[in-house]
Amino acid sequence: MANIIDKPDIIKNISLSLTRDGLFRRMGFGGRSRPPAKEIMEQFDLAMAMVKNQDLIHGQAVTLVQEISTLSNEEVILINGSRMPGERIYKLMPHATHLVLAIGTIGNALETLVRKFIREDNPSIGIMLDGIGSAAVDCLLEETSHRISTMADDMGLMSSSPISPGMPGLPLETQQILFNLLPADAIDVRLTSSRMMIPFKSSSMIIGLAKEMPRWSKEEVCKKCHLFMHCRYKKE
Repeated sequence: MANIIDKPDIIKNISLSLTRDGLFRRMGFGGRSRPPAKEIMEQFDLAMAMVKNQDLIHGQAVTLVQEISTLSNEEVILINGSRMPGERIYKLMPHATHLVLAIGTIGNALETLVRKFIREDNPSIGIMLDGIGSAAVDCLLEETSHRISTMADDMGLMSSSPISPGMPGLPLETQQILFNLLPADAIDVRLTSSRMMIPFKSSSMIIGLAKEMPRWSKEEVCKKCHLFMHCRYKKE
């Protein structure tokens, strides 16, 4: 176990499976009884062809396993002395013995093209590409979570579902702690003073490990979010 703790794992060229249903849900079409209009489908096909032909998505991630020294509702203290807010972590994974910290990105090639279309007064394709990028980030997090689950099995542990800075009980300031501990520059991701990640199509998460660990669905996470009633991307 010791050989994978405190040693960052930098993962390049992560293969992503982008499904039509997943893309449409992320772009706000989820839950409709009828498929999107023909014009939207045509723009979707055009945007997907651009993504494929121009190789616009490059999935990368960096992860780090950290042993927990103290876990309470107030804070989590890692074995290296780092501290982070404990409310969300303690509520969802009170018996966690380790945390896996992760940052992932699909790079900046796609968002560069999005800005180009917006500037050239073709926002519809730009918006479609942006939605595909957001769906790709979702897919990247799922693939990274799966890799972490496999690693946990090798450690004789179970992994939780992921949580991310900005969720209730895990303030956005936690983002800085992850960037202090993870070599995000290895995948060309940086954090702004306002805790925004650059490239924008990037995300971070925390996963708990323990002998027995509960998991929760995306639907359950959505229902606990304060934006649930108004979010067009929610899962029900």
